[in-house]
Amino acid sequence: MSNAQFFRSSIGARIAYAVYGNGPPLVLPPPFISDLDFNWNTPFVRRFYEALAKRFTLIRYDRFGCGLSDRDRTDFSPDIDVLVLSELIEYLELPRFSLLGASAGGATSIAYAADHPTRLDCLLVQSPAWRPWQETPLRSAMNELLRVEPVLGNKVEALHFLPTGTAEELAWFAQLNREGASTEVMIGLDAAEREIDLSEQLPRISTPTLVLHRRDDPFVSISFMRELTARIDGAQLAIVSGDTHILEAGDTTELIAAILAFAPQRTEVPQIREPQVSNGAIGSPTGLTTREREVLTLLTEGSTNQEIADLLSISVHTVERHITNLFTKLGVRSRTEAAAWVHRQA
Repeated sequence: MSNAQFFRSSIGARIAYAVYGNGPPLVLPPPFISDLDFNWNTPFVRRFYEALAKRFTLIRYDRFGCGLSDRDRTDFSPDIDVLVLSELIEYLELPRFSLLGASAGGATSIAYAADHPTRLDCLLVQSPAWRPWQETPLRSAMNELLRVEPVLGNKVEALHFLPTGTAEELAWFAQLNREGASTEVMIGLDAAEREIDLSEQLPRISTPTLVLHRRDDPFVSISFMRELTARIDGAQLAIVSGDTHILEAGDTTELIAAILAFAPQRTEVPQIREPQVSNGAIGSPTGLTTREREVLTLLTEGSTNQEIADLLSISVHTVERHITNLFTKLGVRSRTEAAAWVHRQA
């Protein structure tokens, strides 16, 4: 088992995540379809994670609509994926971390990096979607096959993304797509991914960035990745051998070596905090997380939501969520009541 845990996003969805390893945090935004337990229990996928966990604390999570996360997704906007990533980061109270995003997860990583330049040690993306493209006749036919014959459709998908994959890899990918999400969610996410356009965000990225790409990737061309690399200031492109689009599949030796060579060496290992849950009455100070106490202090000092967001390097939306949570825990309804609560504790 992946030892999955859960947090609830502000959109109401329960999101599954798992933490493994002991080192600087490396967050892996999920690609197209994900399933924490199924991937962890697949030997070659687990070996990939374990190789990275020798350097990092890996934080993986299931995309909303997939795997162990809530499945009832009907809005496939990529903005939701960025929101879930942002909220997971705040939930775990990560001060700094690195991102490794592949395919659709790469797009999520790029969008986050553009808006949070001070939070990341490095940005690693493998063959991500970053600008719109037209649905090809092949893609259209594959989606239609998925609708009418899902089992066969997922086998065809596997052959498309892993053209020389082993029997184990093909069976894994077909089953991941078949069981990791409904056909409706798969098709909805696919359509939304074709509309992604991060052109305006790319110039805002100041994080050290490595673009990873397998030379014979059947889904994304080298020229597409070269253009992406050129649009990010100081970014490097690492082209490795292989003909699969899937991060964990194929020979991952060169891929892992490139990641480890690029990621900064850090000796300090920040503690990944789990928000505490109060076992006593609402208002118990031990029920507040570290971040909520920081927000409460700034709030009672008269800081606006925007000022709190700037001081803590988080979004205004996240500040608002923290305020809502701490008001509930303290049993208060306003800033004035919160300030009075703090005064009584002094």
